[in-house]
Amino acid sequence: MELKNLLTRLGKTEKPEHFLALEIGPGFLKSAIWEVFENETKITRFGSIEEFSGDDEAAFIAAVDLSFTRAIEDLTVSPSGVIFGLPENWLTGEAVVDDKKLLLKTVCEKFDLKPLGFVQSQEALLHFFRLKEGIPLNAILVRLNSSGVWIGVAKNGQIIGEQTVGRSNDLGNDVEEGLARLEKVETYPTRIILFNSDTINEEIKEQLESYSWQERLPFLHAPKVETLTPMVSIEAIAIAGGAEVARSLGFEIKAAETEDSVAVKEAAKNDEVVEDEVKPVVNADELGFVQSKDVLENEVEPVETMNRESILPAKKRFKLPSFKSGIIRLKSLIKKFSLPQFKKSGRLPWVLGGIIGLLGVVFIGLFVLWWNVPKAEVVLYLEPKILEEELVVILDPQAKNFDLENKLIPAEIVEVIIEESKTKTTTGEGLVGDPANGEVIIYNKTNLEKIFELGTVLIGPDKLKFTLDNEVKIASQSAEEAGITYGKVTAEITAASIGTEGNLPGGSEFSLKDYPESVYSAKTEAGLTGGTSRQVKTVNQEDQEELLAELKEKLTLGAQEELNQKFPDKKILDKNIIIEVLNQDFDGQPGDEAENLSLTLKFRFKTLVFSEAMFNSMVMEWIRESVPSGFVLHQNNLQTDFKEVELNENLTARVTTMLKLNLVPEIDQAEIKNNLVGRYPPVIREYLKSLTNFVAVDITIKPLLPARLNTLPHKPENINLEIRINH
Repeated sequence: MELKNLLTRLGKTEKPEHFLALEIGPGFLKSAIWEVFENETKITRFGSIEEFSGDDEAAFIAAVDLSFTRAIEDLTVSPSGVIFGLPENWLTGEAVVDDKKLLLKTVCEKFDLKPLGFVQSQEALLHFFRLKEGIPLNAILVRLNSSGVWIGVAKNGQIIGEQTVGRSNDLGNDVEEGLARLEKVETYPTRIILFNSDTINEEIKEQLESYSWQERLPFLHAPKVETLTPMVSIEAIAIAGGAEVARSLGFEIKAAETEDSVAVKEAAKNDEVVEDEVKPVVNADELGFVQSKDVLENEVEPVETMNRESILPAKKRFKLPSFKSGIIRLKSLIKKFSLPQFKKSGRLPWVLGGIIGLLGVVFIGLFVLWWNVPKAEVVLYLEPKILEEELVVILDPQAKNFDLENKLIPAEIVEVIIEESKTKTTTGEGLVGDPANGEVIIYNKTNLEKIFELGTVLIGPDKLKFTLDNEVKIASQSAEEAGITYGKVTAEITAASIGTEGNLPGGSEFSLKDYPESVYSAKTEAGLTGGTSRQVKTVNQEDQEELLAELKEKLTLGAQEELNQKFPDKKILDKNIIIEVLNQDFDGQPGDEAENLSLTLKFRFKTLVFSEAMFNSMVMEWIRESVPSGFVLHQNNLQTDFKEVELNENLTARVTTMLKLNLVPEIDQAEIKNNLVGRYPPVIREYLKSLTNFVAVDITIKPLLPARLNTLPHKPENINLEIRINH
């Protein structure tokens, strides 16, 4: 079909006609309403900035729907035509690539818009600067998006080089990398223009302003960095592209200045590169705008609008679209619908009348059901503001009522007796066995009788020690014809240590401790036997200590559990509990041979319990003064931690408590419900994003209806709104 420029009708009407400008960028789109009135092209309102993912056609159409709805809010006459601002990768030469052409065709059919043509977004921006500043642009353009940075060098109103680089935490390095990839440039323009689909924060701008440009690249002096508002690019498409459309039809167009255009004009005065002769404004063909030709020639099937959650830049305030935008759409549909024509026969057949009447009744009934029956669950998740305070309270068993001023809470002394046994494996090791023993003959080599007491020590070979098993008396030596005969006696001895080392052969000799062998000595004739030893498990001190600690912990937990069962509505003071040991019995002592060690333990536990409801009530009363304006305490979220407990002899306790509460923004639920009635879920999500500390929202509508009818109920009482804390 032929592309008719709707501006031809502007010269024949007194009232201005509205048109849409739609900019499509990498993953985002913007819209604006423009008109030509009294020889001036101007924007009357802006739509929203919407994001969409990749080649998802449904997401793209949904994004157009949201932005277009915002643009026509409160507009009494729907736009009739559209100018597209397209990125370079949507174009091939002077034409739109085939798959994108079909997508634009769908947009025009979906929203009942005549295609006026398109401009390449980048060239429109250059032309916009020329219109506003009166000279061709000389600057470095830097456009940001979530994944990359596009850098273009504009000289004399033309892009002489461009690069796209990955985005890092240092924008200065990114821009330097892009410029370095370009063909050698003698000097770069000393003006950097920074823009993207959202507002540029000062931190990003400062990265470029503080960068050492002159040390790294050929700049005559440090470049001046400017930022553009997010809507400048769509303004360029509407003003520059719209002006070319009007001029092509013979209108005399005056360019209107905006705040951004005044700012950039002042900045341009400081740029050192200025042409001697300013070229005339480029015409539509030079811009890439296709006039009197339909860029959407192929027929495609209409695509149903699909809802999606969009990610939008933060806004100070959000206003829901009025129902007028829906009425405009409804009027457009009504214009397309007409009843079948019948030949005049004097009267309408009564059968047809009955059918129309029946359809009317059915339609009214369905409308009443649609208006009254649907119900919705809206769960609003808010990020809480955490309030932390320290509170010292006194628990007093003598008090009868709580005292808010003195932070005094009545308490009750409670006790419980628990007895239990526990067994653990021993970890000690030792030698057990028998000492060697046998008979020895003790010799007295003195002239006096000698008595050796029980336990007298004898020293054998290898300094092994033995002891007398009994007291012995030895006669003195005597003189005989054959010579001197020593006094002697037979005695039983036992090795001082267990083990086979004490087993000695016959003939082994011994000395007696503290006596020289020249005075007293001993000798075994038959030898010593019976010494044995082996390695065994034994009880050690650590076994007893560990078993006591484990059983004590188990009894303490058991006592707390028993107290919780006895006092389910009370809070138990679980720190500094008084513990009295009534019985402690180990079945083995350190050094005993044993594989296991058992302990029987009996404790008396004594502590304080108090009313948790009374405590919470006092805390809530006390902490209300600390709640900042605009927030309220969220129910059932008080967290307490007894940081320190001082228990006195009279069982009063001074408790230092850490309090933690979640605060939520103060919200008028009735007002929110009234703002939700009859709205589509995507629009509702946009509205709720403007709430303080908003995180997410879950919307469930029953019954589930087709997309165009699937709005929230039209009665506030059919909407259940629940506020939840985001964990």
